[in-house]
Amino acid sequence: MNKSTKLVFLLSPLIRFSEAAFSLSQPPRITPYVFKSN
Repeated sequence: MNKSTKLVFLLSPLIRFSEAAFSLSQPPRITPYVFKSN
């Protein structure tokens, strides 16, 4: 596993978690795209 792949692998759950937390206070716009792309 190279660095970029490992970085994406580690960041994906973090990004999805932050988008989910953000969507609790804001209208979801990025979240459906993030979940759909993974």
